[in-house]
Amino acid sequence: MKVTNQPQPLLQDARGGLRTEGQEVARRDQQLRKDNFVTTSSFTIDKLKQRIAAEPEIRMDKVASLRDQLRNGEYKVDTARLADKMLTEALNEELS
Repeated sequence: MKVTNQPQPLLQDARGGLRTEGQEVARRDQQLRKDNFVTTSSFTIDKLKQRIAAEPEIRMDKVASLRDQLRNGEYKVDTARLADKMLTEALNEELS
């Protein structure tokens, strides 16, 4: 802890600017927080990619269920829901 009222020495950065020691410490702290966020985000994205890759591309349980419904004549199409999905997709394509 400094007891004197001496001004803080100025440090020169790579771009030729001057800053105090306290500003330099604050800049380093901010950079460390930013780097940690990026690392954490990358880690989370990598974990999600691994989980997605582990999932089968075809959900065989759903396929089997639908196949059984078709064979037994129990499969019903919700036409209102189908129309809604088709319109939503068409609108999304138009807007993008």
